[in-house]
Amino acid sequence: MFIDEKGKLFGKVSIIDVIAVIVILGVGAVVGMKYIIPAGSGTVTKPQSFEHVIKIRGVRTFTIDAFEKTRAERGLAQDARTREELCEVVAVEYVQAMRSDVLMDGTYEEFEIPDRFDVFVTLRVDGGKANDTGYYTFQNREITVGSGIRVQTKYAASTGEIWAIREIN
Repeated sequence: MFIDEKGKLFGKVSIIDVIAVIVILGVGAVVGMKYIIPAGSGTVTKPQSFEHVIKIRGVRTFTIDAFEKTRAERGLAQDARTREELCEVVAVEYVQAMRSDVLMDGTYEEFEIPDRFDVFVTLRVDGGKANDTGYYTFQNREITVGSGIRVQTKYAASTGEIWAIREIN
């Protein structure tokens, strides 16, 4: 139907010619990507240590204690999803968890959430800073403020967001 008895596609073009054109276009695309398109700006410029603070909302005291125990033992944290080692836990701080509600008159009021805390876990990692795009671990994990992360230690696992990043000199 598409290829006739002479091996021509639709009776006009040889199937070998079609394959040759596809191969030539593929090689041209690879060469173009390698030599014409500039390298991405995400290239790490130099190795550097940095700390990032993860905010985990609404945890109970036993989760705080578990992160504190990891810090006291100079324990490591890892990405719970990929099992990549992230870094060392260097600080654990917490504040009373708050909730903001809209009142009947349209105003907002903050209320404490009983027995719940927002914990700030500071993690130190060796990696690098990319050209104005952010920080990367040596396992090529991007660390950016506002991104979500599931962190796991020997004693606790929680999901939070990266709250702050500080370079270590």
